[in-house]
Amino acid sequence: MHRLSALTEDQVVALSVLAFVRSHIHESVLAEWTGSTIRETSLALRGLHGAGLAHACGTACWQLAPGGLGRAEIRAHLPTLEARAYRGGLLSEIDRLRGPDEIAVFEALVADISNRLEVSVTAGLRVLLTETLEQMLAFCDEERTLEKSREELSRFLELAIAILGLSLYLARNLSLSIRLFFFANEIAIRIGDMRKRIILKLSEVLLDHFTGRSSLQALPSLMESQEAIDELGDNDILCIAAMFLSSLHFNQGDMKKTLHYYNEVDPASYVWNLRYYKDLSGIYPSSAAHFLGKFHLAIGIAKSACRTAHLKGNELTEGWWCLQLTMVLGDAGCDRGEVEKYLNRARSLLDPRLHEMAYVFYLHVTACTHSRYGEMDKAYEALKAYHAFFTSCEFEQTLFGRSRSYELSVDFFRRGYPPIPSVDVEAETRKNLNGGDKMMRGAALRQKALLAYDAGKPLSVVRQLLTESMEVFHEAGGTIRIPQTRQLLERVGCLEKEGAGGQRPPLFLEEIAWPQAKIADPEPGVGSLTQRCTRRFKKLTSHKEPSIFYRQLVTIIQEEFEAERVILVRGVEEGAVAGIAACNVSREELEHGVCNSLLPLASQAIERQEVARVNLESFAAVAIPVSAQGASTWVLYAESQETSGRLGRLLGEMDEHLALLITSEVRSAVILEASQQQPRYYPVPGESSHEPFYGVSMAPLLKKSAQAARTDATILILGETGVGKELFARHIHSESGRKGPFIPVHPASMAESLIESELFGHEKGAFTGATSQKVGFFELANQGTLFIDEVGEISLSLQVKLLRVLQNHKFTRVGGTKEHLSDFRLIAATNRDLKQDVIDGTFREDLFYRLFVLPFTIPPLRERSEDIVYLAQMFLTHFARRYGKTVLSLTPGQIADLQSRPWQGNIRELKGIMERAVILSSGDRLELFPEAHESSPSLSAPVAGAGTELFGGLPTLKELEKKYLAYVLGLTGGKVAGPDGLEGVLQTKRSTIYAKLKRHGLI
Repeated sequence: MHRLSALTEDQVVALSVLAFVRSHIHESVLAEWTGSTIRETSLALRGLHGAGLAHACGTACWQLAPGGLGRAEIRAHLPTLEARAYRGGLLSEIDRLRGPDEIAVFEALVADISNRLEVSVTAGLRVLLTETLEQMLAFCDEERTLEKSREELSRFLELAIAILGLSLYLARNLSLSIRLFFFANEIAIRIGDMRKRIILKLSEVLLDHFTGRSSLQALPSLMESQEAIDELGDNDILCIAAMFLSSLHFNQGDMKKTLHYYNEVDPASYVWNLRYYKDLSGIYPSSAAHFLGKFHLAIGIAKSACRTAHLKGNELTEGWWCLQLTMVLGDAGCDRGEVEKYLNRARSLLDPRLHEMAYVFYLHVTACTHSRYGEMDKAYEALKAYHAFFTSCEFEQTLFGRSRSYELSVDFFRRGYPPIPSVDVEAETRKNLNGGDKMMRGAALRQKALLAYDAGKPLSVVRQLLTESMEVFHEAGGTIRIPQTRQLLERVGCLEKEGAGGQRPPLFLEEIAWPQAKIADPEPGVGSLTQRCTRRFKKLTSHKEPSIFYRQLVTIIQEEFEAERVILVRGVEEGAVAGIAACNVSREELEHGVCNSLLPLASQAIERQEVARVNLESFAAVAIPVSAQGASTWVLYAESQETSGRLGRLLGEMDEHLALLITSEVRSAVILEASQQQPRYYPVPGESSHEPFYGVSMAPLLKKSAQAARTDATILILGETGVGKELFARHIHSESGRKGPFIPVHPASMAESLIESELFGHEKGAFTGATSQKVGFFELANQGTLFIDEVGEISLSLQVKLLRVLQNHKFTRVGGTKEHLSDFRLIAATNRDLKQDVIDGTFREDLFYRLFVLPFTIPPLRERSEDIVYLAQMFLTHFARRYGKTVLSLTPGQIADLQSRPWQGNIRELKGIMERAVILSSGDRLELFPEAHESSPSLSAPVAGAGTELFGGLPTLKELEKKYLAYVLGLTGGKVAGPDGLEGVLQTKRSTIYAKLKRHGLI
């Protein structure tokens, strides 16, 4: 392996990548991955070629040299880089590629791809996505996946969902993604993770849509997923599933259901492995609101998302939303200059070589825009380019705009334009008539009517088809399509009345001017605005989570006010906006001051304690003061720009009566929230047994702990087994003044596969046997103290998750996506040398320093000789009262014996001896050390008379087990773990031993 040790750093980097990829890689891509220049990469590869380690295969493409060192050999012997982070390339940690934990490698790769997407899409990024997908598929193909633990497979599923989301977002590698889905679905079934299986099934339906599967074929999978969601029935799974269900119902042409599920999505929720898909999925509800004629909502969603993408610097997402705004603003009859501003912005952001799906949509929107303004020749050229580019891509369906592009294609066919290659008008019409997309079927019926008109068929047939089209559009929620169809019907009706024969006048859909056909403002609902809000608010009183209540409250207000965006804020002090809940206002917009325009009006409402209004031609807004009980004045703010007329006409109804109604609802939620923040108490087994362990020597330690107790700092208690670390933790908790409970956790006594579930809790269906939701120890310890005993025994994988929780006290339950916050104080304990464990690599250094804030070392009992007699007499008194015996005193000889013992088991050993002495005492005689126990026993020598003591009195099997465990515990000096502990002596799992010791009250 001398060749490897002689490599330069650049050559080590290049060879690491070559040993990772499954085939070959281009020089430019390798340079982008590693953050090197093309020249540096080229020189490194040529050096590897000279060393017989790399081989050129085509122009600027490289792979490992055939017949040379294999991937496994290279990964095992390649020198480690001095700097793990390498030059800021796509791969943040080159050494990770050679790591033995393949899932950790995948985690690093997915994180790198996700983080880079925050900036832009590049050729190297797309290659990295493809390579990661192929590596994950190879991992699934190999038999060793059967040997992976449930925790490892659960991590892999998280990554599979993430990579599927990235593929959907970029519309890349769809065939590979479908293959990965099948493997991931099998894994989810194997480990019983119903929640991840639901997400996978919903992802499958969207993947099928891209690859040409009809909505009717996808319906069984959709129904199966819906049944599983209903079975679980919690808000967490509904929130994440709603994002998919909104998209899927849009693809089935059901606009009302699309909006229904969109309202179930929590805008503030953070789902790391679907965050990019979530950023884009809002186009479906925006389009649904567009079709329903709810332009205020469609524009509100689109503008907020567009601004947010711009603030994040995400060019692809911003490009998508610019195109959406172009469509919506155009159909809403807005100024053409404003419409084309967004279209031109999208063109500047999108690269047809890197953003294929978005560029297809750009060509579609361009054709529609020209058509809308009567520029049919330009529209035809754009549509022809659309079909040509679409045919060159790997996907079979577009994301959006299918009905409009189809109708344009038929329109140009009818106008006599040259046929567009790959477009068969009649075949497309038949396909759309028989498909499961209602919007497409409505469009197909309308175009079939126009084709029948051209063919000279009876006008009654044309009228019947147009009538059916209107009915389908009405059922689907295609409200903006209905006025156009109605006008066509009116023209056909006029022709029927005139009885025109011979040559029919031309009848084209696009000749009906958009301003005339634009949907009229909807009729107001029954009753006044206050009455309508009252009816809607009544349905919210059953909500138990204030965050859901606030979100649904502003959603209702946005719908009833017909505003583009609404936000509920807690005061506007010092020019800052503290948002409670919002509709079409993102967290990024708040952080960057985009919403500061509300400050003057909100300040006026607070100062005067009355509703403040603004009603201009291009802007309307209202600020309603809300006096929340026990808090500063809140403000409900709503505004519209592009659709200001809708909000403006309702401003007169926004009076003090409406303000009182909203105040009442908010106050109820504030009271509910305050009640939920009260500490919750849970019974803890064994909590009532608090034997004292203090003595004179402990005074300095207790004094320091009293100082530390009143802080929130993490405490680490060090000491040998049996010194009383848990009791010391309870003492600190009692001195802390914290209102919540003391929750002790003993990870060593739990099966490793269940530790995460016990700590974090789990959602129903998270794994086999998770038949109901479980609240974890972190959540139970809210406003109290969480004590983790033997923290050094926790696995490395769980140490990472523990570190994350300690950083911000936020966590998610196993199988869940909702982030929970717990105000717990952590106290950890261990009998291990954690510093040595860090050196040995068995304990994370960052977690060590996170725990090692306030360390307290409890000295062993042999170093506290002045406390031994005090503690012994305390235990004698305690057990004499428990067993109804006379309290006896220690003799001078017994005191000398106690002080001379090594006390390997510390206080636990002393406690056991005192309990045995009380039980075996007779009259006024106290036997501390029967003859058989006068000297400390050793494991190597059998103890005479042990059997007599164990079997005396014919104990029950349960009593015998307790006696035997206590006996062996004494032999091991109270040690449980290791070959010389109970674990090794009894040849039994540590978790089983701890469970038995706990059941018998021996710990």
